[in-house]
Amino acid sequence: MARATVFTYRIEIYSGKLLLSGSYNITPYKRLSDAMNISLSSYMTLHDAIISPLNHPEQVQPVSHVMINRHEIPLIAALREPAPPADYTPPRLAGKLERVRMMFFTQEFVIQADLAKRPDRTVIEMLDGIEDLFVPITNAKIFPLLGGQPMARDFACLGRAHIQALYPLSASDDLRPADDEASLW
Repeated sequence: MARATVFTYRIEIYSGKLLLSGSYNITPYKRLSDAMNISLSSYMTLHDAIISPLNHPEQVQPVSHVMINRHEIPLIAALREPAPPADYTPPRLAGKLERVRMMFFTQEFVIQADLAKRPDRTVIEMLDGIEDLFVPITNAKIFPLLGGQPMARDFACLGRAHIQALYPLSASDDLRPADDEASLW
């Protein structure tokens, strides 16, 4: 019996006051945001990991593996992604997407990033219309509120339940819902 191919992501998990970094294995291949949202397990395991305080990254504790509750994760960033297999077909998107430059606020971070959404929906309609744990964002600038250096990451997954406030950086990007609540905005 052939052994399944393991695809390894190198990721960082920003968890409140901790920074956890390590290898995350996926079988079969999935995009990182899909793997975070599709998993049946509440916990994920990082291998060859390091743990450090977010505001003191020099205080590193290496561990062979660490398990993390994915429901408690405000932010995951991809440092290195595996190449997809030759026969991989990306999921079909329902039409074109547009990118909106946003500011997101969580209890621990301020994040400036691009969010992809359908042109016929507002950001709020998009966020209200999904049940995923994580929202994929790109071109992220991450600012820790409790100290530490700002970080830039090409791709990250933002814990949807951890978003406390948000706004678009462009005046043309409208957050208002298209229903009766529009008068409240």
